[in-house]
Amino acid sequence: MYSLFALLASPAAGFSAAGRSSTDEAQIQALVEQAQQGDGNAQSELYRLLAPSIFRVLRGLTKSEADAEELLQDTFVRAFNRLESYTPRSDVRFVSWLMTIARNAFFNHRRKLGRLRPLAPELLESERVEPSDSSLDLRSALLLVLAELPERDRWIVTLRYGGELTADEVADECGVTASNIRKVTQRQRAYLKSRLESLGFSEEDLTG
Repeated sequence: MYSLFALLASPAAGFSAAGRSSTDEAQIQALVEQAQQGDGNAQSELYRLLAPSIFRVLRGLTKSEADAEELLQDTFVRAFNRLESYTPRSDVRFVSWLMTIARNAFFNHRRKLGRLRPLAPELLESERVEPSDSSLDLRSALLLVLAELPERDRWIVTLRYGGELTADEVADECGVTASNIRKVTQRQRAYLKSRLESLGFSEEDLTG
């Protein structure tokens, strides 16, 4: 499922669908300390390492690439402006702190819109080629099916697989138990797989 959500990365925004991240938390914390001391290069490196996962979450929730990119920039501007107030915790990764800022940016965005606007069904048809020939096509299908999920479940699933947070981190972010997070992700993972298969994608498409 991580490789599928990696498709939400945006080549146009300079990200690649490279699969699951393996960023070392000790490296992140060292960069955070440098950035807190005013090191601009450390800020740039934090953005390079963490922006893709933040973007995948935002793209799974917003109606357009432009909205996700705008909220991504807003998230990092806010984060760097309040970086001096950040205090590391052994049980919370820095990316989780960023996700909280991204969540607040998204909810402010949603309030301006009035409600979440799902992707139009025409999006899939307009971009559809042969399922096995285009990752963009599978990406569009994933966005379409994500838009069918209840808002809370969509947030949980995108945090878990797009943001690559642990169940405990998602639970802390969403204010529910880790057990409930696991139940939601298990149920919706099966739903996403079933819906994508119904749209003509094979097991190989969804796991490759």
